[in-house]
Amino acid sequence: MSPEGLLDIDFEFYVAMTRATHNQVLVLLINTTRHALSAHAGPLARFLSGYAEVDAHHQQLVAAIRERDENRAAHIAERYLRASTERLVALTGGEG
Repeated sequence: MSPEGLLDIDFEFYVAMTRATHNQVLVLLINTTRHALSAHAGPLARFLSGYAEVDAHHQQLVAAIRERDENRAAHIAERYLRASTERLVALTGGEG
């Protein structure tokens, strides 16, 4: 799978999760990022860790939600987003 394809799967996972909340504000917010993501998909796809890690993250998050463990779900999402941010910062030479 291409890095861009993996980025698309990861984004669509979060779109589906957002829709499941039935919170229109969250749905609108995530959809506003779609254009920016599409415009920069190539460079952004480089910071994803790989299919196995993305899949494991999705599985862990779904399991926590199924078990209604809000704290664990929040921790899983935060850990994943933090790691992604750190990879992006490292790739761009920016400061965290």
